[in-house]
Amino acid sequence: MSGITILLRPCGKTAALSVTNSAHAEVTVESNTNENVTQAAFLNTGASVLAVSLAPSGNTPETPAIPSDGNTTDSLILAPNMTAPVVIITPPCPFNLKAISGSSTASVLYVMPVGAQS
Repeated sequence: MSGITILLRPCGKTAALSVTNSAHAEVTVESNTNENVTQAAFLNTGASVLAVSLAPSGNTPETPAIPSDGNTTDSLILAPNMTAPVVIITPPCPFNLKAISGSSTASVLYVMPVGAQS
């Protein structure tokens, strides 16, 4: 089976958020390039599901929510105990984010802006 390999490169510093079941304060993710960076790698190393809300710079993200049975959310849901990051399309850097956990035990969320390797 053949696959497609896409190489990504860091485009800014990694932000670390210690997330519990009360919404984490807003954090700004910034790139360190002159390019239009619209992707970020997200890695949840904690044992609980996380919900993340994103907003363009200058806007406040909605309070993230983990949906209960039969309900929906606009938040990005990240699985617990991730062993590799997931890359998500984001608002252009800098962008703002908030996160919340399904547990009172802290989960660490790492977020890094990334771009295609040229």
